[in-house]
Amino acid sequence: MGHRAVEPPSVVKTFIHFNWKSEGKMNTFWFRQNSDTFEARQMKIAILELDSEKEEFINGRKLAFSYVDVYKKVLEENGIPYVSVRYDNTEFWKKVDRITHFIARFKGNEPDLSIGHAILPILEARGVKCMPDYNSFQFCGDKLKLAAFYSANDIPSPQTTPVFGKEDLANWKSREGTYPVVGKLIEGASSANVMLIRSEQQLDRVAERLFRGKTVNGYMDPTFAERLKFNYQRQKPITSNCLLLQEFAKGNECDHRIVTIGARAFYYRRGNRKNDFRASGSGMRDFDIESGDPQLLGLAHELSKRYRYPMMVYDFLNRPRPMLVEMNYATKGQVIADCPGYFLPDGSFVKHDHRPPQWYQLADFLGRDDLKPVYLETIA
Repeated sequence: MGHRAVEPPSVVKTFIHFNWKSEGKMNTFWFRQNSDTFEARQMKIAILELDSEKEEFINGRKLAFSYVDVYKKVLEENGIPYVSVRYDNTEFWKKVDRITHFIARFKGNEPDLSIGHAILPILEARGVKCMPDYNSFQFCGDKLKLAAFYSANDIPSPQTTPVFGKEDLANWKSREGTYPVVGKLIEGASSANVMLIRSEQQLDRVAERLFRGKTVNGYMDPTFAERLKFNYQRQKPITSNCLLLQEFAKGNECDHRIVTIGARAFYYRRGNRKNDFRASGSGMRDFDIESGDPQLLGLAHELSKRYRYPMMVYDFLNRPRPMLVEMNYATKGQVIADCPGYFLPDGSFVKHDHRPPQWYQLADFLGRDDLKPVYLETIA
């Protein structure tokens, strides 16, 4: 694996914090370094409220809380104040003027993506510590950007070619032309807008509909792209004329999902859907730690350390070779809580008490490993 990556520029160089107890209450001050100056502020947290934030679904079961609700519960149980804000431009910037920490849960669709791209770089330039940070968020909902990142940094992944028109399509046919091939649109999650193209004739039909704008009510013809019906947020309009043609990896009955939070790597396998090559959205999970692939775990740890991801979700395949297919900064909290524990970079396994990922994230984010735990089954 190469090491040619260029780290993203950042105005803020260093965050330093210290805690002390006074009258039984933990106090936290944050120092932030901007160029050659330091500024001290008492910790103030803002949580962004988004219309997309809904109760989580696990295997078709609706939970009583959203991912962000758990952040709030952990903070409340530990007596840490926060303010809730909505993005309404002028008032938003007034409300976040003196904050030190910002928490949001952007989905991989609009308007969340536009909001995230608009505000995270500005907040970070002002010295606000963000979760997610923009470095982790930048790939959300953009498979083209992700494929470029893999290729530019020699990250082992399926060979992927972006096709923007008929000339690109003809070039791919003459250079590759191997079927079946996986076709993806830039947008989509949980296997939405992903299809297995088995012949040149099918590829021509897909390209005709995409490049000629022949969509159904603003969406790809459902004949060629399955979308989940239970969540209208998945029904994202097609906004680009790009088809990603990706190498089809044969012989995989599952993928390997690894979620890193700091130095912890939570691992589970996801079985493929019935009579399908896709594992995303299948709901079939295997938490057997003996199945943990050391090579994939090592790669996940390496990537998160090299690119400084506080949390990252990796989807790997191991046939015909180890390769990273997808990555995103977020996943469902209940699934991580269900894991029996996590792997450390040295390969050792640590059992945990099924506290949710939000606790681990906040412990790292705030520098508070003394936070009282909160468990999902106790949240009303």
